[in-house]
Amino acid sequence: MEKHNITIYSTPVCPNCKMTRAYLNEKKIPFRDVDVSNNPDAVKEMIEKSGQMGVPVIDIDGKIVVGFQPAILNNLLGFSSDTIIVDVRTTDEYKEGHIKDSINIPLHILQAQLSKLDKNKTIITCCASGMRSAQAKKILEENGFKEVYNGGSWNNLKQTEGGGVCSIK
Repeated sequence: MEKHNITIYSTPVCPNCKMTRAYLNEKKIPFRDVDVSNNPDAVKEMIEKSGQMGVPVIDIDGKIVVGFQPAILNNLLGFSSDTIIVDVRTTDEYKEGHIKDSINIPLHILQAQLSKLDKNKTIITCCASGMRSAQAKKILEENGFKEVYNGGSWNNLKQTEGGGVCSIK
């Protein structure tokens, strides 16, 4: 595998930063993590590179990615770019609003619906608050799914559709 020079500008509490670090750690890709929460010089450097105040900002060999965007990261790192968002809320909750192109598999029937999912794709789980999506992540991992991330609240994930970004403050 090709070696990359990767820097993540992040904060300790940002869920999208945590997902980015988990993604890279899972793939055993080394990276430098720069905490911008209390480092004005790092914030300045991040803004100069990206023009953004949100985190994470990921620098891969000089190419800038803003937010946790598995499909783009996979492409830049030479991996498959297939990502599926699985919303594990009830059908009624899903009908009230959801992320475009997500699929609804309520948590209580997830185990019976595993055959509908491709184990070779990146899966991001979401729900109302992050509790059910954490359970779904565990179920998927226990059943051989390798690249699974808890996206937390569907509404937070939706607000950053196209790339999860958090405020640096």
